[in-house]
Amino acid sequence: WEPPGATMMLSHRPGIRAGLTGIIMSLFHLLSLFLLVALPVASRGVGASSASSSVDNIIDMNGRRLMMDDIDYEWWRTNHPIQFSEGYGDYMVLQRAPASASVTGHLGTLECPTDSSKRPMVVVSIHADKEDYDTHPSPAIYAIDAEVYPETNLGKKYCSFRATFSPTKAGGSYTFEARYMVSTPDRTAIIRHVTFGDVWYCSGQSNMALSLQYTMNRDKSLAKIQQGEYDNIRLYGLKTNMNVYQPWMKVKDAVEEDTFSSYSATCYYFAEKLTDELEESEGSAPAIGLVHTAWGGSPIEDWVDDDTLASCSEVCYEQSKGQVGNFDRLGYSLFMWNTLPYVNMTIKGWIWYQGENNMGWQSPCKLGNSARNQGYSCLLVGLVRLWRNLWSATPGTTDPNAPLGVVALPYSGSEGNRQMGLMRWAQTGNHGTLPNPALPNTFLAQTYDIDEPYRAVYDLCFNTGCCYPAKSLSYPYHDPPQCTDSSHQKDKYGGFTCSMCDDLCGDFCESAIATNFWMGTIHSRLKYPVGSRLAVAAARSVYHVASGSGVGRAPTGPTLAGCAVDSEAKAVKIWFNSTLLEGDTVIVQDYDRAKPYRSKMEVLLRTDDRNNNGLCLQIIGDKCVDDGHGIDFKWKGDLDQHLMSMWNSVDILTQGNATNGGFEVVIDLGPFNANDVMAIRYAWEGTCCWSERETENTLERRSRYCPPKSCPIYSEPSGLPANSFLAEIVDGRCKCISPQVCDGDGTLPLVDRPGPGSRIKNIRLVPSLPPSSSLAKWLGSTLLTIGLSAVLVFGLFVCTNRRRGQSNVVEKAEETEMIELVW
Repeated sequence: WEPPGATMMLSHRPGIRAGLTGIIMSLFHLLSLFLLVALPVASRGVGASSASSSVDNIIDMNGRRLMMDDIDYEWWRTNHPIQFSEGYGDYMVLQRAPASASVTGHLGTLECPTDSSKRPMVVVSIHADKEDYDTHPSPAIYAIDAEVYPETNLGKKYCSFRATFSPTKAGGSYTFEARYMVSTPDRTAIIRHVTFGDVWYCSGQSNMALSLQYTMNRDKSLAKIQQGEYDNIRLYGLKTNMNVYQPWMKVKDAVEEDTFSSYSATCYYFAEKLTDELEESEGSAPAIGLVHTAWGGSPIEDWVDDDTLASCSEVCYEQSKGQVGNFDRLGYSLFMWNTLPYVNMTIKGWIWYQGENNMGWQSPCKLGNSARNQGYSCLLVGLVRLWRNLWSATPGTTDPNAPLGVVALPYSGSEGNRQMGLMRWAQTGNHGTLPNPALPNTFLAQTYDIDEPYRAVYDLCFNTGCCYPAKSLSYPYHDPPQCTDSSHQKDKYGGFTCSMCDDLCGDFCESAIATNFWMGTIHSRLKYPVGSRLAVAAARSVYHVASGSGVGRAPTGPTLAGCAVDSEAKAVKIWFNSTLLEGDTVIVQDYDRAKPYRSKMEVLLRTDDRNNNGLCLQIIGDKCVDDGHGIDFKWKGDLDQHLMSMWNSVDILTQGNATNGGFEVVIDLGPFNANDVMAIRYAWEGTCCWSERETENTLERRSRYCPPKSCPIYSEPSGLPANSFLAEIVDGRCKCISPQVCDGDGTLPLVDRPGPGSRIKNIRLVPSLPPSSSLAKWLGSTLLTIGLSAVLVFGLFVCTNRRRGQSNVVEKAEETEMIELVW
């Protein structure tokens, strides 16, 4: 027997079922470890026949032999039945190498002894899968003694166990068995058909939770699944306010069980596209396990602990005096029920789609700045740090710097708040893109150009009853109406009459009947592009592969590097970061130049009103709560209207390929005085086809369809949209608001200097030698470590052979399928 948490490997040679192990805690303990492994160790099997193993050979952590009198195993078997934790089950995916996968569980509902010597010992073993395992279990491939520890739940400490296995390559099909050291088959917990691959945890609020049945791509995915594709994807999901409970299941089985359509669309599409990318680039994709826990209507405050909340000022929690989203922070929260139960599960990373409830007009929250430990931005940085610390608490399991993907919200997630661009900036920790120093090893999916295409049409066609009698449509507040002309309706919709239904609403009704909406356009039905962009970013930044389709290498779109105002030409030259584009260049798509706002490029102009001359990033009530530098002030007059008139749309002169090596775009200032330009921004408000400054109530505006990817600036050939940006103009040049940096001067390579705003070198790390001044010291310590390790290995070899020579009887076991271990 070994100390809890240590790994015990059975010999890989046929016929030998005993082994030795040790734990290297530090170089200081090398000598004591050497003596420890020389002691007699229990020679026992860990298969089904091991229930009669000799108890008097078991040694506890203090070197004391444990007898039956010490622990009443019969009492524990009767009163504390073993069970695996929520989230573990048949067909699950465990994280593959280089991480060590953990399995956890509980020992009934009685309180755990405070004295560790009174806690029972639990063994977790791994076996080759067999259909008749219950009656003819296969021998254990290997086993470990689990750590048994008290875990507080609702004020009571229950006994839990955790077993961490050696890093294991992807693939295989295995059975895991947890049992007491002395046990019988009816007091064991078993999970079957387990494989190793990559596990991704998907969370956030309603747009992450939105189920596949409300998305336009679901039928294509269903057809591919039924043809045998994506059999590497396995699903698990909590029952939430928008999803049914999804036990671990292969995706094809979920289709047959009719639970697939209720699963998170973004989470699934991420795995589908990631599979495509890896198969096309690498030839195959590992098993991908998805864990979904998103909850509709939840603010970010629900997903972090109190310490993280306390570390950030001016968050929604303070605004609501203890009431956050669906839960009271003084009681239960999503952090307790949807996060903490999974932190012992080794995972590859997370994807996060949330922010709408932190935008809502009902409880306006400061979006803030991570550099000032303020608002949403600070909370997102805190959430990433917190989750990484929790999941990586056991060394060797989840990477302490595991990747996290963020969905930057589209306009439909604004909930009436005009500061949508500010939210996107906050979702990057105020650096303008991911990864960055505040959020290292993260990746980003922009969605402002793939919002619901019928967003503007919905109100006109849905609420007037043009789609009557399509009763399959969901009308949340009333029965399906029939279109009836009225003066009120005609005034509201710019002269609309029911005779226009077929021409203006025919396509919309056909689309809505084919794929229904969930609570309106706040939940865009275009979720495949969202999951796809997340997957492409993960493939390139996490898995380090080029696009499987051979299209581009960059995980992100064009990112602002700098700009300069040309007063003589009445133009602004904008430069994009060439390093981040990794071989891509910038292209400007054609757009409707008769509508200047379609450029999505705007400049802020000085006005004659010197009292209100300044930049304002966020408005709450009649107050500017953030001028970009942490200063708030009360505006004189109508703040909302004044700001709208100060920002002016400008045309993009560049058409097609960008100049200056493919990274420069030129903006026409037109009638505006170049010296009056205070700031410039892109994709900050509205959609690709609509602006908040459109105040006229025209029928054309009410019935406007907005095709996906119809904004102007993209990367080529990757086809990713430019990251939203805003920069002040100081002395004729761009100056981004801290912590973002954008002081490029147009020379190649175009990067934002001096570095805090540039891409973190966490993608393809190359080991380097230490500085020359410490080279000798480094070599000395390295050689010493190698020498001590050699002594340890030699000692283990001698002890192992001595023990084998002393063995009286060694039962022969059939050679079984072995797990490929990665050392």
